[in-house]
Amino acid sequence: QRLRTALEHRQRAGVESIDLALRLARSPRRALLGHDGLVRLAAIADAAPEELALKQEVAELALELGNDAAALDRWMELSERLPSRSARAHALLRAAVAARKVGNEREAAVLVERARGCAPKASLKLRLDLFEALGLIEARTDDPRGRELAGDAIRQGRKLAARDREAYVEALRLEYQLALYDSHPEQALVLADELAEATRGFDEKAWLAALVRAGMAARLLGQFSAAESRLRPAWNEARALALPMLVIQAAYGLASCLLRLARLADAEAIAAGAGGLARRLGDPSVNRFGTERVAALIALERSDWPEALTRVERAIAAESDRHMHIDLHEAIATALARVAPGAETKRIFSHLESAKAAAESVGCVRCSSELQLATAEVLARLGRLD
Repeated sequence: QRLRTALEHRQRAGVESIDLALRLARSPRRALLGHDGLVRLAAIADAAPEELALKQEVAELALELGNDAAALDRWMELSERLPSRSARAHALLRAAVAARKVGNEREAAVLVERARGCAPKASLKLRLDLFEALGLIEARTDDPRGRELAGDAIRQGRKLAARDREAYVEALRLEYQLALYDSHPEQALVLADELAEATRGFDEKAWLAALVRAGMAARLLGQFSAAESRLRPAWNEARALALPMLVIQAAYGLASCLLRLARLADAEAIAAGAGGLARRLGDPSVNRFGTERVAALIALERSDWPEALTRVERAIAAESDRHMHIDLHEAIATALARVAPGAETKRIFSHLESAKAAAESVGCVRCSSELQLATAEVLARLGRLD
């Protein structure tokens, strides 16, 4: 806050502020600047064409805050202007990340290929492989090329554990995601704990994110108390360190866990606080870590159900991740089967069909298995035991 105030005073006085802007942009708490602060830093960077270090920090902050279109433009510009091949390849990879986040997987693939052409280091090429594999698997979890590329990249990343921690950590993240997709939450929990150990004392953000991953894996195992024991410390520590994006991410996992433990008041308060934080930051992707989704599901348990169902349907419309659609359609079908099985049969089956279509579109073993269980419950409630 003091740095930001000093920057504002310098700007009003017309004093050069590049050094202060760079310190602010490199602060570990920079996400607290929100989008207003990003705009201010971006204006300073744009007025100083040769200040490439500041431009890189602004591009990364835009990505961190979810302003993905701006991040894409800024990393693309940097990919043409940075002096070394390695720096240009890194800029292209960050541009690819932004392209994926705005939903343009085709552009992300093109940028990855461009980065391969100028990446001088094997470890950077490995990170490009990990990124490409994740994109292929997110689109279709059983994609053969994605699976092959992921397996090779994970093996290489593990071999680099002692020499290139960043590549090793990214490999573990992909391996964790594959374990979730393959319905192996026990393995995912082991991998999340390995991630936490690999990042402890080196990268507090990555360490807290690993705790959240571990909590989510424990939740999938039905170990809700164990999940809370990981998620609540991550949430508390992220708040203590003033890391708003991790506060929001941990809050989503924790509120989801508390919902399953029927601690609705606590879950509702945590989800509402995270949603309010995202709005105060001016985050354009307020649903990014699911707080609105979990808030909608809490409303199903606490509120007038027609209004709550409408809220969940709005969450579906706002969510681009097909994996998330499955859970939300399941929740609506299950809720309707509980409260209005006779009057809403057609609507129930419509949501089950939508959930099935979403599960088939992503080819996810875990999602399909969970959907089968949810469908069995719904059919039992409807008396359809044949």
